[in-house]
Amino acid sequence: MKLDNFIKKMDIRIKLTCLLLASFTVIFIENRFSFLIMLGFSFITLLLTKRYKLIIISYFFISLMMAMSVFFIYLMNLAIGKGGLDLLTMVNPFFRVAISFNFLLWLTMSNTNEIFDFLRSIKLPLFITLPIMVMIRFLPSFMQDIFQIRESLKIRGYSLNPAMLTLKPMLSIRIVVMPLLIRALRISENLSIAAELKGLTPYSDLRKKSQKKIKPWEYIFLGGFLISTAVAIINAIFKYYL
Repeated sequence: MKLDNFIKKMDIRIKLTCLLLASFTVIFIENRFSFLIMLGFSFITLLLTKRYKLIIISYFFISLMMAMSVFFIYLMNLAIGKGGLDLLTMVNPFFRVAISFNFLLWLTMSNTNEIFDFLRSIKLPLFITLPIMVMIRFLPSFMQDIFQIRESLKIRGYSLNPAMLTLKPMLSIRIVVMPLLIRALRISENLSIAAELKGLTPYSDLRKKSQKKIKPWEYIFLGGFLISTAVAIINAIFKYYL
């Protein structure tokens, strides 16, 4: 199996196990070295997929979101008279978002029908299943819209780059942020309707399918993830009580 295809071929149960365990783990740990262990594991596996453009765009938006958070927290501190802002306080939230997003990107590389069937097989309530399916299908559609907006701006003579977004914020809001916001709302609405029309209702019968057997290499991958997570947790506990 090619390395750039192994995440897509990986059993959905392995992916969801890694996602849920990582999401719960990053809530409780505070040590930065522990964060780096989990971030390194998830980021390296993403790099093996060779989806470099997707990774760069994803981390650009994560960094932009964190920069906006830092800016507004700084303004709030000035307003209440606390002075400046220690940027180190924002490192842990960035790690938490980046780690969770890395594992979420794993799911976007999966077959959505496989995710759909698995969620139905464990008989989750509709109010849980529907948002999960919309969220998973949202990211690929949103990324495609970003590429379309970028191409349309090129045709109109605009160069979409960090310099333009930083130096011309009002223009960026008008030609980039507002179209993305409208597209995001439209995608969410369309995906919700599509999920309903495809049979995601409380009255639909569950299709009986034989579950795939987990392959040995998938167990090895899961073992590597569990080892890295255990090391991160042990290191966090050791640093906490030291």
